[in-house]
Amino acid sequence: MNIKKWFENLMETEVKKPLPILSFPCVSLLGVSVSQLISDSELQAQGMAMVAKKIDAAAAVSFMDLSVEAECFGAEISLSDDEVPTVKARIIEDIEDADSIRTPNIGSGRDAIYIDAIKKAKKLISDRPVFAGMIGP
Repeated sequence: MNIKKWFENLMETEVKKPLPILSFPCVSLLGVSVSQLISDSELQAQGMAMVAKKIDAAAAVSFMDLSVEAECFGAEISLSDDEVPTVKARIIEDIEDADSIRTPNIGSGRDAIYIDAIKKAKKLISDRPVFAGMIGP
C-alpha cells in the first residue's frame, strides 16, 4: 500500500474516519488473559484483525504497550492476568544514569513478540494500513 497516497486521500476526504488505539479490549474479544495476550504474537494479530472488523477505522494500530520499550531498556515490569503491564520503578535517577543507558537490540526482548504480531496482522488486515504503535514496523 502506498502510504503517502493513503494519507493524501485521508486528508482530502470530507468525512474523516477515527484512528483509535484499541489494544487491550482484545482480551475480552478473544477470551484470553492480559498475560496470554502480551506473550503471544498470534493472539495479538488476531485481536488486531477482530478490532479492524468491528471498527471502521482509517488504519489498524498495533498494541500500545509502553512497558515493552521500558523493559527493553532494563526496567522491571509488573505483569498480571487482568491488568495492563506496568513499570515498577524508573531506571534513570540522574544524568549519569541517562548517559550510561544503551540502546537495546531490536527484537532481543518482548518487543520481538510485538514486531511479529504486526507482521502477522499485516497478512490478516488488507483493507487499510497497519501501523506500529510505538515500536518499529
